Amino acid sequence: MKFRGIAFLVPAMLMAILFGCGGGGGGNLTQQTGIVTQPTKAVVKLATSGALPTGKLIGGIEATLTYAAGKGLSIGGSDAVASGVGSGSLLAANTNTAGQVRLGLISTGIQTGEFATATFTIAAGNSPVAGDFAIASGANVIDTDSVAQPGITVGIQSVTFQ
Repeated sequence: MKFRGIAFLVPAMLMAILFGCGGGGGGNLTQQTGIVTQPTKAVVKLATSGALPTGKLIGGIEATLTYAAGKGLSIGGSDAVASGVGSGSLLAANTNTAGQVRLGLISTGIQTGEFATATFTIAAGNSPVAGDFAIASGANVIDTDSVAQPGITVGIQSVTFQ
């Protein structure tokens, strides 16, 4: 009788050990359940880069942010704001043409770096990617003396989906 009780006990203990260890430890709901939540916003940060001549500061930036019009993205003029080094500057955004946001920044003088943030709404059922956003050629950067600074470029610093 003792042998029969042990014979059932050992497999039961092994089953408890094997199936009782679930890997533990938290994580987010997506990792635990496999459910992926669709982002509803795309946050695009724009920045200038390059070396300004000694004693010069950026006084103005004109650039066009392009986006994939067929990916359910929408943006209003108030959804683009000055940020980073551009905080406190005047930023105007024209969103009247599908697929592009024309941005104009006027400042009393800023260094290179992040200058604007554009927040897009993503329509349900769409899945844009970071590559759907770009800066069109022809961006202009001028210094506070209204002199073009061709060594300063405008690019996308980051794209975050929320």
